[in-house]
Amino acid sequence: MPVFGMNVPCTITKLEGSDVYGKAKFGKEIKTKCSVASLMVANKDTTVRADSSGTRGHAEEVVSDAKLLFHKNTDISLGDKLTLPHIKLSVVAILPRYNVWSVLDHLEVLGVIE
Repeated sequence: MPVFGMNVPCTITKLEGSDVYGKAKFGKEIKTKCSVASLMVANKDTTVRADSSGTRGHAEEVVSDAKLLFHKNTDISLGDKLTLPHIKLSVVAILPRYNVWSVLDHLEVLGVIE
């Protein structure tokens, strides 16, 4: 039993594959609860590709990283979509976390805002 409370309602939308054009196709939705360990939003400078002047123009891009904790039996995979209140994320990593007795305790899911 994890030592933290999973009190944030979220929806997992399963990635089913892609259509004939290569666009991601999503299927069933699973309603569950998770715990938000961290949610960081920052502005990052990026280069503007169309700008070929000597000034090398820059733009600001919003970059976000989220770390969410899920129950060990949660059906979640890479590429799935997560919907939290007011936030939509895409799953980029799933890390199993173990307790001191080497028993699976929970899943740490890393996501980026879409």
